[in-house]
Amino acid sequence: MKKKLIIFNRNAYILRDLYCHALKEYSKFYDVYFITSDLFTSKEIIKTFKNYVFKRDLCDFIIIKNNISSVLFSKHLNNFMRNLKNSNYQVLTSIPFHIIDFIFLKKIQNNKSLIITWFDNFKIDINHFNTTKIKIQDGESIISNFLKFIYHFFLNKNYYSYQNLILTKLLFPHKKIYFVCFNDVTKKLYNNYCPFLKIYTIQTILKNKIKYQKKLLILGTIIKKRKETHINKIINFLYRDISYLKKRYKISKILFRPHPREKKDQNSLKLEEILKKKFKEKIKITISKSNYNLQNLFKTCSIIVGFPSTSLTLAKRYSDTLKVFGLLDSSKILFKSPEIMCGDYKNFNSGIDWIDKNGVLKKKTKKTNFDFINLKDFLKNVR
Repeated sequence: MKKKLIIFNRNAYILRDLYCHALKEYSKFYDVYFITSDLFTSKEIIKTFKNYVFKRDLCDFIIIKNNISSVLFSKHLNNFMRNLKNSNYQVLTSIPFHIIDFIFLKKIQNNKSLIITWFDNFKIDINHFNTTKIKIQDGESIISNFLKFIYHFFLNKNYYSYQNLILTKLLFPHKKIYFVCFNDVTKKLYNNYCPFLKIYTIQTILKNKIKYQKKLLILGTIIKKRKETHINKIINFLYRDISYLKKRYKISKILFRPHPREKKDQNSLKLEEILKKKFKEKIKITISKSNYNLQNLFKTCSIIVGFPSTSLTLAKRYSDTLKVFGLLDSSKILFKSPEIMCGDYKNFNSGIDWIDKNGVLKKKTKKTNFDFINLKDFLKNVR
């Protein structure tokens, strides 16, 4: 009998973009289940999940309402949990952010270990690499560790939610907590504040082969309306860099994929409309639906361009044969340390190249060593 693999994330499009392309391979070894919420669920995403269930690559998926009562009393979820008893299963989730996440982990805590996958970007201060003296340690009293948690929660700025990992450890002191990420910057950062984690890097979710095509994909980002005074500068930099890449690689087609939350975020600018207006005379851009599966776009485009984001990092980890570029000058207007956010810092290397103001590609030459080739390889070693 196959082991069950339960992947929980309240953000449905993250489940789609991170894992759907790997389901065919993973279903050979696991019965895979998705559990998510209606937070960012769309008809297109539900259709995608149903299609994978029909193909038997996904056993089932559960969508709960994004509220506490639903995670407590959902009949579908509770029936699923009851059927899990005495089963052999593993749980993958992201860093818990909301009480809903903690309640879910409490309901499923019969399992001996918890695997937290963190492939997101984060706001970062270089000073956070300095070793902190106040750490949560295995073997210390609950009161001592709780007081340390209070210190971190109230006196340290929560840039990347390590406090939530500390709280997870306090709530589930006997669980082994594994932490899986894409780069050594993330590994070093979280290991500094959470030494109780068993942290590993993986190269990819699933190794993919792609055929080279002269297509370029621009990944959108959320630009808040308060940044509107800078929008012309951002777009001018972006236009310059896209023109450079188009000429250098003889690009035949350019696609733009808006950020999945752009339309729902009332405080963000509509980058899609701004780009169409700026580029319409000289560069033709095809607009992809924001709900379109990101992995399918990676299959058809050999060059990926964008701002610091999970999607940009994921592009390089989707296939090392993809050419992935960060828009350095545009990104610096929106983010404090764009290169570091994607995993480039000193000897750490994300594999992403960066375009500077002169159109020069800033290459990182040192090869990155990963703990595991892919997520499947890591899961085999979890005890």
